[in-house]
Amino acid sequence: MNLASSQGLWRGLFGILGTGRNIGWLAVVEPYKAYLDETNIHDNAQWCFVAGHLGTEKQWEEFDGKWRQGLGRRKSLHMHDLQWRSKPDRITRLLGRLGPIPDSCKLERIFGSAKGKHYLDIVSQRPELGALFDPFTLALWPCVIETLRHLPRTERVIFTFEHNTKYSPLLALIENSLASEEIFTTPNGEQRAILVPIQKGMTPRTEPADYLAFEMGQTQIDHELKRKSFKAKAGASILGNHWMIGKQISRDQIRAICATTLALAHAQNVQMNKDIKEIIKMSKTGR
Repeated sequence: MNLASSQGLWRGLFGILGTGRNIGWLAVVEPYKAYLDETNIHDNAQWCFVAGHLGTEKQWEEFDGKWRQGLGRRKSLHMHDLQWRSKPDRITRLLGRLGPIPDSCKLERIFGSAKGKHYLDIVSQRPELGALFDPFTLALWPCVIETLRHLPRTERVIFTFEHNTKYSPLLALIENSLASEEIFTTPNGEQRAILVPIQKGMTPRTEPADYLAFEMGQTQIDHELKRKSFKAKAGASILGNHWMIGKQISRDQIRAICATTLALAHAQNVQMNKDIKEIIKMSKTGR
């Protein structure tokens, strides 16, 4: 398969997800910046959410000061490290202070989600896909695409998230293969979506993303169980008015991404790292 035909596969995928819309021609010198995190990326999760906030550097600089002040004596916020049972009142006050900060800086909520059952259905049929994809990889794409659709085509976005050696080669492959797609390029041919993996804890700007993704996961669980848990109540302020940019990826879209990425890897003779190769070999031999 040549590169032109592989790009045709991507055009088919964007036909499913939607194409970009041009809503203006006012250029922005600096790219927008989005900081993302995830929740429930393990294979047996019912849902995976990738979520975070989008804004200009000026808005993020305002956020930095307010977030440090909101943390008080804490050095950072990690939702899974909070002492939910032993210190519920303290947690409620902390999250109540921090939750409204992104809105106060005019940052916009963005997200993508994938249903665990859709992922498992596909991986169970083709186990080798489990070595290449996890729910995060799949939930990331509607977040990226819908964010780009939301902005004028002249504007670019740097998407920053925690590094993972499992999916980084695939993200680089896909990112490099999208240069010809209109939604991913400015009228001048510049790349609109820049994916930047970073080490955990490098910036506090991913902390409200962790908070938002966690809260979305809790809210979804509560919706399905028809309840209102303490965790969902305590963190509700991060949801603001519940308006967000993004969508859930469907089963058909997951199939399209898997098929297209594998085709691109084959067409461009991508060399996977040894760990991934070994996992694929084990999955084929049933070990």
